Amino acid sequence: MRKQITKPEYMVGPRNRTDIAKFLTSEDGWQERHYDDGYLFCFNVKLHGLDLSFDHLLEVAKENGIDVSPDDAGWVERTIDRYNETYDNGGGGIEYLWQAAVEEAQGNFVGGGGCPDDDSYNMLWDGTEVHARFGFKGRSNGWLVLKEFGVKNGPIYKLTPNDVMFTDSADDEPTYISIMDYRTLRGLDEYLRFVSNSVKNPEKAVEEIAASFFFGSICEDIQTTEDLVMAEIGAGI
Repeated sequence: MRKQITKPEYMVGPRNRTDIAKFLTSEDGWQERHYDDGYLFCFNVKLHGLDLSFDHLLEVAKENGIDVSPDDAGWVERTIDRYNETYDNGGGGIEYLWQAAVEEAQGNFVGGGGCPDDDSYNMLWDGTEVHARFGFKGRSNGWLVLKEFGVKNGPIYKLTPNDVMFTDSADDEPTYISIMDYRTLRGLDEYLRFVSNSVKNPEKAVEEIAASFFFGSICEDIQTTEDLVMAEIGAGI
């Protein structure tokens, strides 16, 4: 018997069309995201207190199942040397790791053609494919903005300021919400809840990418002490 997987509570929203529209355009809805310069669907992804020190990256790697050998003193010493050699050159080398991790994190949302590289952002909970186009705005690209959205085999709606035209009455929905079909509207609500939850801690996401990049790529050739010993034994046979 197939085990049923329950949708996370944070992704469960209203089902009535009017209630969905009110949530998406209300201050209660904005608590799930942000509202800025005409964009209804913005997410604050500014990085504060990013920790890319060796010790912290090693802890992050352990927590995320990245292949590391923290109990091997020789391996740790060799990877520390690699870290210092690669990133502490003149005190500014760490910027390379920072930039690489940030660019990969951004690519999860704005990869090819401005659409997400990460497949989890190209579908709804039930696997329904969606079209989503994001962008970054702000002086430090600290705001992630949803610019287009559509559900497979349905229309694609532009969500940029020029397209989000509000009606004269405060009680009315923005025009694009009022014309959006129910299937897309409900999908948009679920999608926004998912994105909002996934970007709550952008520092953690970037640190995980940095740990994976450093230990998985930069240190890929560093062998454990046991492997080195076995290699020496093999060479002596």
